[in-house]
Amino acid sequence: MQRDKRSLTAWPKRLPAAVEPPATSLWDNLAVNARRYPDRTALAFLGGNISYQQLKQTSERLAGRLHALGVRRGDRVLVVMQNCPQLVIAHFAIARANAVVVPVNPMNRAEELRHYITDAQAKVAITTADLAGELAAASNGIESGSHLEHLILSHFADVFSEDEQLAIPQGWRDWLTARHPSPNLASRQRRPMA
Repeated sequence: MQRDKRSLTAWPKRLPAAVEPPATSLWDNLAVNARRYPDRTALAFLGGNISYQQLKQTSERLAGRLHALGVRRGDRVLVVMQNCPQLVIAHFAIARANAVVVPVNPMNRAEELRHYITDAQAKVAITTADLAGELAAASNGIESGSHLEHLILSHFADVFSEDEQLAIPQGWRDWLTARHPSPNLASRQRRPMA
């Protein structure tokens, strides 16, 4: 590959002009850490801790669910979440399923979300329950073309034990422990494949 010499003149001297891709995948790195340090904290979130072994097991379960929903190598899966443990779990699960993460800003509204669904041709999205209604509205508003077939939801409190829920700061407790209803994706008539 030939580089445009003009682009290298502005390149910072302290950074290499080429990057060597890693020899191991993100999933392999998690698996190694889960084997070496199964009980060490991988994620800490508002006083709750998830060990490397728990992170690996939870990610594998979600990857299995993705596979059961028909997600295959190279398929795109939307991830629409705030920064929370479920976001990390979703990324590892999608990597384990050999699919592609399509990260979406959780501040987007239905009109913007429609573009992500159709552009990525995503059939599955993973989100937190507080954002699920907007994502379902986006998919249900697509007249023709790609739409979501499955929506995987999580509540923030799903990663907290009862004791950890009590330790959540009062200002955050109502938001993080709220239970939101699951929205419905509009069913569409499926045509048989020719």
